[in-house]
Amino acid sequence: MASSVASYFSIQNQMNHRESVGKSRRAVTAVKDVMLSLLDAETGNRGYQLTGQESFLEPFNRSLAEYSKTFQYARSLEITDPHQKKLLDELEKNVEHNLASLKLFVQNRRKGMMMTKEQIQESKAYMDRSRQIVKEFSQYEENQLAIKNRDLNRSSNTTVMFIIFSAIAAIIVTTIFYLKLRSDLIRREKLENMLKAKDLEITRRVSAIQKIANRVANGDYSQKVVDNAEDDLGDLVESLNHMTESLKFSFDTINKSDWRQKGLAILNESLVGNKTVKEVATAALHQLIDYGKCINGSVYMYDDGLLRLITAFGLENNMKKLLSREKE
Repeated sequence: MASSVASYFSIQNQMNHRESVGKSRRAVTAVKDVMLSLLDAETGNRGYQLTGQESFLEPFNRSLAEYSKTFQYARSLEITDPHQKKLLDELEKNVEHNLASLKLFVQNRRKGMMMTKEQIQESKAYMDRSRQIVKEFSQYEENQLAIKNRDLNRSSNTTVMFIIFSAIAAIIVTTIFYLKLRSDLIRREKLENMLKAKDLEITRRVSAIQKIANRVANGDYSQKVVDNAEDDLGDLVESLNHMTESLKFSFDTINKSDWRQKGLAILNESLVGNKTVKEVATAALHQLIDYGKCINGSVYMYDDGLLRLITAFGLENNMKKLLSREKE
């Protein structure tokens, strides 16, 4: 922003210098045109004075018409320098006095009166003074023009420097913004990829938890979810595994209790009725072997300090008939 403002003022200053230079050149041209008009008038008068022919008054008449326009243009330049304004006023006064004298000389010539030596010298003095004024005016403007040209060149160089600096600053700012924008886009893309990967991971973990939960709901308590992530979903997995273990323990306990109670009920049914000790032992043994899916078994009865074999199933020949209590 600062470089742009500085460039604007530098360019504006350069334009002002150019306008000032152009104004000085136009002022010099204008006063020289005034002098040319005066020279035309003087030339026409001298020719007419020598020959008396009206054709020689053509430049004289033309200069009278052009003079007012030329001086009006010079005034329109709005010269503000006091020295130049003074010279311009003096030139106007001198030229008008000279033209008035020339008009009088022409009128006298038409009446047959030639210019006297004194009048010729007077006219020459006005012309010389006009030339001197124009010369002073032009030299002063040329000096000012040299100064203005130096200022213009310096302003041009300054403007070029500001433009180059502004261009470099714009490139640097653009590069910084590009790198920042590129960094933001790369970071945003990485974040988006991380979120997508996280979403896929969460979807996979939730799907695995859902499958295990369905199996647990169907009575399969042997499954566990393996998830070591330390987040809310990991806590949920830990809670699910803990719930599965609790359910497995509870149902295992219930199943064992039911199995034992059912076995006792069947055993009681097999013992109902009037039966001897051997029949009761045999029926009980067979019922236990069958319910427990055993391959052999035996029943001993304590009698007078000894354990006496009452009944056996499988490997009967290898079982001892009597056992002392110590061996027991």
